[in-house]
This record gives sequence, C-alpha cells and structure tokens, in this order.
Amino acid sequence: GFSQDRFEEEMAENELRRRLMMDSARDLEVDLGNVGIDDQPEPADEFEEEQQEFDWSRCLHDQMFVFQEHELDRILDIIITKMTPQRSPTQKPVPANMIFLSARYAHYHASPELLEKLLVTAMDLINDV
Repeated sequence: GFSQDRFEEEMAENELRRRLMMDSARDLEVDLGNVGIDDQPEPADEFEEEQQEFDWSRCLHDQMFVFQEHELDRILDIIITKMTPQRSPTQKPVPANMIFLSARYAHYHASPELLEKLLVTAMDLINDV
C-alpha cells in the first residue's frame, strides 16, 4: 500500500544520499578508513606525487559519475535544490563537480540526448533556486 511505497521511496532516497556522500567524500579526497585525530599529515611532496593527472582525452572510471536516466531528476534535486552550499575555500563545490562528472558520463558513455537532458534540467533547477 501507500506506506510500503513511501518506505521503499525513502530507502531508495537514503541509498542515493549515501552514494552521493561517498562520492563527495572521494571527490573531497577524504580517507574514510583513516580519520584518526593523532595522525600526522603526509608531506606535501609525497601527496602530489600520488595524485593522478586528470586525463582530458578519455573518460576514466574515476572521472565520471555514473547514473541511470530515471534517477536524474532526484539526483539533481538533491545536489542543486537540497544540498547546503559550502562556503569554505578549502572545500570543492560538490554540486558543480557532480554535474561535471555526470556530464562526462553522459557524453562518453551514454547519449547526446541524456547529456542535453542533464544540462537543461540542471540549468532550469539552478535558475529556480
């Protein structure tokens, strides 16, 4: 009935939020397995050597956000309408990154129609905010 449908909808929304938070944590370069307070930061030169250069000529698996077309409205609603903007200069703009990484997926692995739907819907929501 109605309550079962609502429960399933909430479960799906919670799973999407969890996935978005995990992707955001990855995009913000947070090591979820090692968040100890007493840890010493890595020297900057070691960190820079480990970072992979962004490859603009192709779309690697960690350079896109994979989504299904039927999830698009809900994803954009969460990242554009519901996500609280971060004002810290050290934090990456997660909504912009999500749109960018989603556009890379749509362009390289889906269709021009999905890319257009993503960008037009995102712009409409941004203009409404």
